[in-house]
Amino acid sequence: MEPVTHDDIWNNFLKYQPDLARPISSLMTSPDADKLLELESNDKHACAMARAHYARVKWPIPQAGDLDAMAR
Repeated sequence: MEPVTHDDIWNNFLKYQPDLARPISSLMTSPDADKLLELESNDKHACAMARAHYARVKWPIPQAGDLDAMAR
């Protein structure tokens, strides 16, 4: 995930979703940790951020094996 995408998720999505932001923040190594460094070095935080990214998409994740849907 690019830093701009990461920051956009925090500034324009998680800021308004405290019930989702809290558990993601809790995965960081400390409350004042640098979020971008956490994205690079903390797999749990990075995975949660990827899931938050997908949560912003209105369409369902394609079924396994549906290559055309995955490509779209």
